[in-house]
Amino acid sequence: MRALLTASFRQALEQTHPAHLTAQHLPQEAPALIVSVGKAAMSMLAAARERFPEAPFIAVPKAEAGRAWPQAERGQIIPARHPVPDEQSVRAAQIILQAVSRLQASDLLPTLRRGDT
Repeated sequence: MRALLTASFRQALEQTHPAHLTAQHLPQEAPALIVSVGKAAMSMLAAARERFPEAPFIAVPKAEAGRAWPQAERGQIIPARHPVPDEQSVRAAQIILQAVSRLQASDLLPTLRRGDT
C-alpha cells in the first residue's frame, strides 16, 4: 500500500510541475519573445525553450542568496526579489518593456507566470 501511495504522490507532483503544465499550454507558433517571471520562471522557461529553442527570452526568477544564474544563450536571466520588488525588479521591468516595445502587433508574446505569484 505504501508503494502505491508513494507512486501516486510522485505522479501527482510530476503532473502539476510548472514545466509540465506550461508545456501543455504553449502555442504551436514560434513566439517573437518569451517572458517568464516569478518563483517558477526557470521551470516554465525550460518547457518553452524545449519547444522553441531559437526564441529569445527574458526570465526574472526569484533571487536567491548565494545562487549564481548561468549566462543564457538567446536571452537574459535577471534574478529579482519576490514578492517585495527591489532594484533588479525595476531593471527587469525596464528591459522587458524595452524588448516588448520593439515587437509588432502581430508578434506572439507568451508571458509565463504561476497563477499564485
